[in-house]
Amino acid sequence: MNDDARAQESAPPPPPSREHPDPAVSALDRVQSRVDLPSEPRGTSWGWLVGLALVVVGVVGVWFWTHREAAPDNDVLREAVAAYREFRPAAITNDPEEAASWVFENLEGWLVYPPDLEGYQLLGVGAVELADAVFVPAFRYDGLQGATFVVFAYDYILLDEAAEMGRLRLAPEVYARMAEAEPVDIRREGDVYVVTWRRRSVLFTAVAPGEELAEQISQAVRQREL
Repeated sequence: MNDDARAQESAPPPPPSREHPDPAVSALDRVQSRVDLPSEPRGTSWGWLVGLALVVVGVVGVWFWTHREAAPDNDVLREAVAAYREFRPAAITNDPEEAASWVFENLEGWLVYPPDLEGYQLLGVGAVELADAVFVPAFRYDGLQGATFVVFAYDYILLDEAAEMGRLRLAPEVYARMAEAEPVDIRREGDVYVVTWRRRSVLFTAVAPGEELAEQISQAVRQREL
């Protein structure tokens, strides 16, 4: 063997071509050996996420604000307050059975008894249109010192149907209170007070002219209705 041949044998093999990678190297090895691209400075991705979160919070806030502003147009409690001022019983009675019969005969067979409120006398019963074609029974009671109050009755089926038509809704915070162990809610609406409670699937809303009377109604509800 001449000197040229020995030099060729001792020389290292040429590097593999970029166009034809060594088949003995696995695909995983080839992926891992790729040249790393320059990484973005730390904090860039977090800044993007924070910005996105702020946008989402802003959109949700606007949605709740617009719906909060629109609520008075078809809120059950506000509509009850408006009806309370003009309500006159269609039938004068102090008998709960007679009042329930009147409701059954005049409101499509709906059997609902007036609330049993100790210390207050039932005066009469009638029907009120709280929203377009949405009628509910109403009961008038006598209060303290000659003041009277009105109790409106409705149920979840009526609320669901009225909400689907966009005609009536119960405020979410009141709706949530009705699911509690003691489902009684008291709040002020303008210059009157409203007491709302649940008896099984029927909801009642009493509109009273003063805070003291509203508190006494709520106590009577807790004693006899819950």
